[in-house]
Amino acid sequence: MVGINPSDIVDGKTSVVLGLIWRMVLNFQIEEVLEQLKKYEDIGVETKNKKKSADSARKAMLKWIRKTGEKVKTPNAIDVEINDFGPSFRDGRAFHSLLHAIDEEAVDPALAHRGTNKERLEAAFKIAEERFGIPQILDAEDIDVDKPDEKSVMMYVAEIIKVAEARLGKSGKVKTDLTDAAIELDRLLTWTAGAEEALKKKHKLKKYTPKDFNDYKIFENDLDEKEESFQKIAPNCDPDQVKLISACFENLEKSKTRWLDGFDKHLPKELRKVGDFLKKAEKEVRKIEESENALKEEFSENEPKNAESSIHSLDSKIKDHNETFENMSEMLELVKTAGRNGILDQKQLDFIQERLDKIESTSIYRLAWLEYSEARYRLLGFIAAAQAQLKYWTSAMSAVEEVENKLRDWQQLMDLGEFGSKLEQASQQLKDKTNCYVKCGLITPKEREN
Repeated sequence: MVGINPSDIVDGKTSVVLGLIWRMVLNFQIEEVLEQLKKYEDIGVETKNKKKSADSARKAMLKWIRKTGEKVKTPNAIDVEINDFGPSFRDGRAFHSLLHAIDEEAVDPALAHRGTNKERLEAAFKIAEERFGIPQILDAEDIDVDKPDEKSVMMYVAEIIKVAEARLGKSGKVKTDLTDAAIELDRLLTWTAGAEEALKKKHKLKKYTPKDFNDYKIFENDLDEKEESFQKIAPNCDPDQVKLISACFENLEKSKTRWLDGFDKHLPKELRKVGDFLKKAEKEVRKIEESENALKEEFSENEPKNAESSIHSLDSKIKDHNETFENMSEMLELVKTAGRNGILDQKQLDFIQERLDKIESTSIYRLAWLEYSEARYRLLGFIAAAQAQLKYWTSAMSAVEEVENKLRDWQQLMDLGEFGSKLEQASQQLKDKTNCYVKCGLITPKEREN
């Protein structure tokens, strides 16, 4: 890049390296925005030239700003003349105008005319972050100067354009479903940010005592409600914001698990074994839920290439499963005893009981499926082996001795009754395991067909 000496990079000069990274980020952002603006033929942006200069990007973005301002002109619009990415943005009103053009309800026009330049800038950046999910990469102090850094402002405006493109149709009219979803998304974003901060403090203080249990239950219920709401609106939201808030929910789920582990570790000594069991068993339940479809797909063949290998794999899974959940009955009994002796608050005991019940039902279903699949593969393997043997018996023979050997082999098998008994045994075992699996009530249509 012009103005950067390779030796400065090799020497690790901080200012030069940071400057290089800043230029790379800026170029990436501008290129992405130019791709967004490509859809608007009437803007006249030329994107075929691979060497997009900062000047062409500046012109394209200014044209977009003017076009957008004209399309969403309303009585409450914040009228600001934007001719550049420097002085035009110094007093903060230009940022308010752009955000207001995206969503009138999110921005109070009065804020654009109130307070000092710094206060208006800070208010705009706060609205952009909280209401639109646009990260604050600028500081008010850096913009409220005679010559603000145009490249920095352009990068920030590029983020605004990305959000606007998701919310504004080509006609310039705000899509109602997107606006409603955006309002709800803003609410969820604010809630998740507050929840993450609160949980960080809780983990730092290690507040996992029974007294905090009610707080946990309130949070768990709120989290379930917010996640359900998010799933409903996600299809109508900006993909980048959906990724952002999805990551927030993932972090909150991990944090919730950590909080729960904290409760289990601080249970009374009479229930300490239950706490250890819950951590191990619930981790296994999560793995079961995450891998269920893939595992069923893996063991769904009607003509397995290697039945013996599949049987060995299933046997190993059954063994691991039984080892994980073998103390289930003991844990249930310990909770009942704790209830009789008043060792723990009844609400928390009921919650532990609910968790154990879920673990038990999941483990019963999983074991039934594993045993059903193992029995199914045993029968399929036996049939495949019998077919291979039958093919051998009925193959062409060229010598009397070969005929006698095959006849002797056949008669010996029939006399011992091995074939019939093995087939009957494998069939009966599959019937029994199938009945157990069907009783669980979670058999799929595809499995019924098989």
